[in-house]
Amino acid sequence: MKCGLSAELADTVFTHVLTVQENEFVETKAHHLQKFERFLDSKKRQEESVLDKVSELQRDKWVVNLSNTELSTQHKNVLARGLNFAIAPSVLPKEEFVIAIEKASQGMEPDEGDAFRNEVLSSLRSAKCPKPNLSRQELQALTDLKRNSDIMILPAGIGRATVILDKVEYDEKVRQMLSDEKTYEKLKRDPTPIYKKKLGQFFLS
Repeated sequence: MKCGLSAELADTVFTHVLTVQENEFVETKAHHLQKFERFLDSKKRQEESVLDKVSELQRDKWVVNLSNTELSTQHKNVLARGLNFAIAPSVLPKEEFVIAIEKASQGMEPDEGDAFRNEVLSSLRSAKCPKPNLSRQELQALTDLKRNSDIMILPAGIGRATVILDKVEYDEKVRQMLSDEKTYEKLKRDPTPIYKKKLGQFFLS
C-alpha cells in the first residue's frame, strides 16, 4: 500500500529539511571556528611561555650573532622564533583572495562557479584578522632588523639556529667561493632566455 504526500506538504517537509541542514551547518561551522581560535590562543601562549622561560644561554644557541651589530633582547626574541615564523597580518588581503577566486572559478560550470564565489565571499565578509603574535616591541625590533642593510640574516647549516653576518663579510665569502675555477665556470652570457625558449617549445610541441 503506497502513500504519497501532497504537493503542499512535500514543499513544507523539504523546506524544513533544508532549514535544519542550514542550521546544523552554521552551528558546526561556528563550533569548529571556536575550537580553531582556542587552538591558536593556546599555541600563542605556549610560544610566549617558551620564549619567556628560555635562558640567555639558550637564546644565544638559537641566535648566533657573528656581526658587529649589537642585538637587544627584543631582537634576539624575534630571531629565536625561527625564520619560518609567520607574523599574523594586521590587514587581510581580501583583494588578492577575490582575484584568486575569479581565476579558480573560470574552469567551473557557471552555476558551480557562482556558488563557489558566493561561499568564499561570504566567508571573507565575516573574516577577521588573527590576534597579533608579536608584541609591539618585537614588531619594532623586526622592523629595525629589516632596515639594517649592513647585516645578513641566514639559517644555520645544521639545527634551528639563526645566524647574523656582516653583509661585507658575507659578500666576501661568496666571492671567494665563486673564484674557485675548479668548481665554477664564468659564463659569457646569461643562458636563462635560451632555456626558457626551449622549455616553452617543449610544452607547446
